[in-house]
Amino acid sequence: MRGIVSRGWGNLGGEAPPAHVHLIDDCPHDWLFPRCRAVCHHGGAGTTAAGLPTVVVPFFGDQFFWGQVVCDAGAGPEPIPIDTLSAERLAEAFAACAAVATRTRAEELGSKTRATDGVELVFDSLRRHLSIPAMQCACDPEHLATMYCETCALRLCESCLRTHHAGHSAHPYRYVDWSVRGAQHLGQELGELIADAAEALRAGRDELKPLAPPNRQGVVLRAAGGG
Repeated sequence: MRGIVSRGWGNLGGEAPPAHVHLIDDCPHDWLFPRCRAVCHHGGAGTTAAGLPTVVVPFFGDQFFWGQVVCDAGAGPEPIPIDTLSAERLAEAFAACAAVATRTRAEELGSKTRATDGVELVFDSLRRHLSIPAMQCACDPEHLATMYCETCALRLCESCLRTHHAGHSAHPYRYVDWSVRGAQHLGQELGELIADAAEALRAGRDELKPLAPPNRQGVVLRAAGGG
């Protein structure tokens, strides 16, 4: 078995590798992977879609999730967290990747992934879950509403406010106003990030849509401790 090791940010390969291991610097994955029989990586979402039997060695974040996705799909062995990685476990994982069933399943998933327009799926999701009318200027829907006219109770872009509503009482309008968030430390930020991601997954699962128009302030995220 021959191997290719990318030095990466960790600058791997300080010692001379065995004759059957070749060290490389940056290399396009879409060129390299089709020339490989299996791949071992950290579990980034983009790399996971390679369509090869895959050993995932996650470090943090969603890498653990993608490692389990690969395993559950039958395209690779159980992920090996970096703090449990050993030569023996890596050898066992690559042996599992050599199984015909694993390679067949990985190729099937790779074909499906390549046939999927991921960019279009993202835009479809945005169209479903963003309340576009609440973000549009009432006079010119091609423009983003950034002001709220108190006199007319309309969401407007700055140009329409100046042109058609000059002299009216108005205030800034944002569909989501991040400026009201209180000071937070890293733990709070990470906790809210995870909670937001979970909520996004639930919304995608249930195809939730806004049931009522936004109020005059837009959707406002209140400061910590607010009502």
